[in-house]
Amino acid sequence: MKREELNDLLILIGRLGGEILVVGSQAILAAVPEERLPPEATASVEVDVTFLDGDEEKSDIVDGALGEYSRYHEEHDVYAQGVGLNTAKLPEGWRQRLVRFEGLPDEVVAYAPEPHDLAAAKAIAGREKDATYVLSLIAAGILDPNTLSERLAHMPEGVPPEMIAMVQGQIAHLRFGDGDTATEPRS
Repeated sequence: MKREELNDLLILIGRLGGEILVVGSQAILAAVPEERLPPEATASVEVDVTFLDGDEEKSDIVDGALGEYSRYHEEHDVYAQGVGLNTAKLPEGWRQRLVRFEGLPDEVVAYAPEPHDLAAAKAIAGREKDATYVLSLIAAGILDPNTLSERLAHMPEGVPPEMIAMVQGQIAHLRFGDGDTATEPRS
């Protein structure tokens, strides 16, 4: 999904009122310009959205009007999926680190988790596509492995500790490899 396509969806969703929270992979577009992102980061044709007030009725409306197989999806080849506020398991303090989407009309207020918070949520989801997404952002120098590991240490209750430990082990392997020195993220 391109940033322009995401903006179009956010403007339509903004008509429902309230503060939008983008929690899927396309949330990275709030913090990182599209041209800096690896292809894996913008490969999805869907954007997962919720509302900071937790109003799930709005999420249901998003699904019906802009969701998969909707008329919008058929006409634009992208769609929005309304999800619950607790769908993404984000690290403690995520609300204080939210990144606002710039370039939208003043009446549309949309946020995304800070990239490391987003990556932590994606990493513990345990899906191959999420692992590919996170690894591509690390390889592109967009994520700092140390910061990501720190965020993983502060995941909410209910996230299996063994999942967190496994992901932190994978990050450590990336940092140190097979005896190599730690890799430094590129700016």
